[in-house]
Amino acid sequence: MSSMLIFVLRVLSANMVPIRILLRHGPITACPIAHSEKLVLEYLNLAEGSMERHFIERRFGKTNVLKLVKHYEEEQANKEWLEASTMACPGCEVHVEKSLGCNHMTCTKCRQHFCYRCGTKLAGKDPYRHYSTVGDRCYNKLFDFQAEDEEWQPVEGFFVE
Repeated sequence: MSSMLIFVLRVLSANMVPIRILLRHGPITACPIAHSEKLVLEYLNLAEGSMERHFIERRFGKTNVLKLVKHYEEEQANKEWLEASTMACPGCEVHVEKSLGCNHMTCTKCRQHFCYRCGTKLAGKDPYRHYSTVGDRCYNKLFDFQAEDEEWQPVEGFFVE
């Protein structure tokens, strides 16, 4: 049997004779709640235990509302991480995270050259001019080195000869 659900309803006709009606429903999908972000924001702005919150929980189901809240909070955390830890390619808006190396980036999706420090599009023929132009905000900043917080210290009880 396919993934279709089949419902048989018994309907009484005008002369009280049962009529069978066959209804088909497509693949089982979650019931979408329209304007879920707006609903979540409204829910979160209400006082905990308030009548308004209780009404929303009863209308949409407390479990559903809590799932939406959890999903919304995860999405917000992802957005915050993207903004803090990545740079959007100025050509196609794909987010890029730099782990090491120089600040000259080449997007693997659209092949746009850009500066990871400031997000400026760079000329493909000479992308390093951006880092060698006196007066430019990224002058001599092809590499960003961060000083180590602490120098290496030997571990007590571990001898190096």
